[in-house]
Amino acid sequence: MPARQRLKTNCYYNNLAKSGQVKFLSLTKMDNPRYKRYNLLGGEEGMEKAFLVLEDGTVFEGRSCGVAGEVTGEVVFQTDVVGYQEVLTTPSYRGQIVALTYPLIGNYGINAQDAESDGVHPRGLVLKEMSPLYSNFRAEKNLPDFLREHQVTAVCGIDTRALAVHLRERGEMRGILSTREKDPAKLQKKVKEIPSAYEEDLLSQVTPQKAISPKEKKDPLLAVVDFGMRRSLSDQLESLGCSLVRVPAYTRAEEVLKLKPKGVLLSPGPGNPGKPKGIVEEVKKLIAGGPPILGIGLGHQFLGMALGAGVKKMHPGHHGGNQPVRESGQKHSLITAQSHSFVLEVPEEAGCRVTHLNLNDQSVEGIESKKSPRVFSVQFIPQRDENGKPDRVLQRFVEYLK
Repeated sequence: MPARQRLKTNCYYNNLAKSGQVKFLSLTKMDNPRYKRYNLLGGEEGMEKAFLVLEDGTVFEGRSCGVAGEVTGEVVFQTDVVGYQEVLTTPSYRGQIVALTYPLIGNYGINAQDAESDGVHPRGLVLKEMSPLYSNFRAEKNLPDFLREHQVTAVCGIDTRALAVHLRERGEMRGILSTREKDPAKLQKKVKEIPSAYEEDLLSQVTPQKAISPKEKKDPLLAVVDFGMRRSLSDQLESLGCSLVRVPAYTRAEEVLKLKPKGVLLSPGPGNPGKPKGIVEEVKKLIAGGPPILGIGLGHQFLGMALGAGVKKMHPGHHGGNQPVRESGQKHSLITAQSHSFVLEVPEEAGCRVTHLNLNDQSVEGIESKKSPRVFSVQFIPQRDENGKPDRVLQRFVEYLK
């Protein structure tokens, strides 16, 4: 931003601050208190130089706008215009370095209500521009403070749309984000030596260590195999009258069925569904046990594998709230939210049929057991509609529980 334009912008925001229209945090100090400078390019001036280096040798240079550090992970791009707090708190992004393609992030702040979990799950954050200024009646703090609070390494000043194009053409890949090492050649050597985050047991990092019972037990009782459950899903199911008991990801099917649930939800979660050992076998036992089963996200992939489908890594994955999906036999399309880098492949001999397809790349977005319509799943994340009603996928599932 040219100096004259920045001065004009800074004066404008000073006037807003004086009038009480906007609440600002993280202001840099200057001698003249009347004209405190608000750096709209990503935080306080004098930020450290930072690098994002991909495993194919591509280097992006920016400035640190989180805590200093060095992190590695799978680099993905996320295309939502809003929802950065939900992205940061969604367990499905565990093990990843997330690049947000929308150019200005942080301008409506952070609040307690929008968090999908208690923690922050991406290992790093890549931005074009981060604003420490926010204006929203629900906001409680700004994004830079939130990143520091949760010890997130972040870089701004990156052309995230160029990065998105690169990943779209070359595929998602490992990357290293560093504010410490200033030599990109050394970072490139490091990133080639690190294993993929998808080789890690990411589920153990996000699943509860023991079962979590509902505060008020009521009918119908729903057992959630928690691979990284989102609060927005829990809220929708509870508003439909369910009480939820969340069990750890590696819980045996016998232990789940002992709870005598009316149904089982296989939740979303992070990582490669082919990596965890034993989960698919337990899902097969749950299917044999007879209760209605709904899989979402990673849970959808586990259910598909239990019914004979395969899984492959995408090129690139789906991360964002604008994925068009069509259900078989329907003429209208759904615009869905997704966060996954793996997808099912369903052969003819599998024990399930495809019910939903992605209109962009024809990838599988939903399946149903050939033996029972009460066992089904979707790749996308069910969300409330514009009137606040729970998603009809969840409504259908709850009907099976009655």
